[in-house]
Order: sequence, then C-alpha cells, then structure tokens
Amino acid sequence: MSKGYLVVWCEKPDKYKDKLIDHYRYYATEKNAQKVYDKLIKLNSVYSASVCSIIKSTDYPTETE
Repeated sequence: MSKGYLVVWCEKPDKYKDKLIDHYRYYATEKNAQKVYDKLIKLNSVYSASVCSIIKSTDYPTETE
C-alpha cells in the first residue's frame, strides 16, 4: 500500500510558446490525487499529466517506513 501519491504535470502556457513548465503536488490518498488529475487533463494548457505512487523517497513517507 502506498504512503502517498504525486500528481505530476507538464504545462505549456500561451506566453511561453516553446517552453514547458513542470509541476508536482503530494496527496495522501489516491482518491484526492485522482480528482486533481481528472481536472488537469481537461485543461488546454496541460501537455501531460500522471498520478504516481511513492515507492522510495527522501522527501515523502514510503511503503517501507
């Protein structure tokens, strides 16, 4: 069982036509991460998005802790 999830997405804002901007946010539950992901993929400025389970990390709790 995961101890958290990251929603990661890449945005291509209109004012930076040739640039992509990376973002990420931590969520304690898969349900909350999924809600945010579902909203993000509907935005025209979002180039890609993913929900990732935290396996090992120095920044977040992991499955082995």
